[in-house]
Amino acid sequence: MFLLQIHLFRTALGVLRAMEPRLLGQPFETVAHELTHLPQTWDIDEFLATIDRVDLTDAAFEALLASVGLPPPNK
Repeated sequence: MFLLQIHLFRTALGVLRAMEPRLLGQPFETVAHELTHLPQTWDIDEFLATIDRVDLTDAAFEALLASVGLPPPNK
């Protein structure tokens, strides 16, 4: 379960990183719309590489959860 949570979080960060140029400077409504209607033309290999470049260790993920008052996930 722990690995799934980290991978899901890394995927979310990968989406944000891939869409960053498109989202920066946009009003909230536009960002919300873009994030709920992901591009259909993404190069899947490039997108997966973006996710792989997200540097998130187990310790960093646990620290992030702790910083917002969430308990560490079950390993």
